[in-house]
Amino acid sequence: MPGPEGNALSRGRAGRTGPAAAPSGSPRPGSRPSVSPAAKGVLGACLRRLSWSPDRLAREINRRLGPGTISAKAPYHWLRGVTPRDPLPAVVVSILSAELGEEIRLANLWPALAARDVCPPAPAPVTVEPLMIRALRSRVDQLLALDGRLDDRALLSWAAQDVSWIRQLSAGPGVPAAAERELRRMAADLSRVIGNVSLRIDDCAGGCDFLLASIEECETIV
Repeated sequence: MPGPEGNALSRGRAGRTGPAAAPSGSPRPGSRPSVSPAAKGVLGACLRRLSWSPDRLAREINRRLGPGTISAKAPYHWLRGVTPRDPLPAVVVSILSAELGEEIRLANLWPALAARDVCPPAPAPVTVEPLMIRALRSRVDQLLALDGRLDDRALLSWAAQDVSWIRQLSAGPGVPAAAERELRRMAADLSRVIGNVSLRIDDCAGGCDFLLASIEECETIV
């Protein structure tokens, strides 16, 4: 028979009022994702219409925002209703709208974000001066020269940031035709480097996507 100390210990264990241990696989406090039961249906329907797998959506996002932005499995969580972190919801909406040729609203995919589902103000036009083009061309040439001489992942990070910014500039309002052609040429050069580096680090899907993007950029240069 246990003594008084044993009984007290038993009572102490039974009478604890602290939080119970979370079951295995439960989200930790403060990290609970927003869940939208409707997201699976709408997002899944969009992917089915495009004949895309969730992995393909991940590759398209990484193509826009840079390699490694999200894992290939992240969209599978979104199909179960998890709301992605910013700026991913807006990027997903932009990709799906462009590919389907119709407006997809943020609230359709994640109703919890409905309050943010408003038309953003038009961005202020950026004046692309010849000096800016020359500076960017010099920067791109430096990155091209580092291919094979710099750590692959460091080069990948730099090139991905630059190609994203250059693409935004080329798509901006009021960009002179000559400047747009040069910006697209730079985007093609960087996409080719990103594609080659991605293949070297065994990211075959990402590498092929960026090499294809390089070819597409070249085809738009007239």
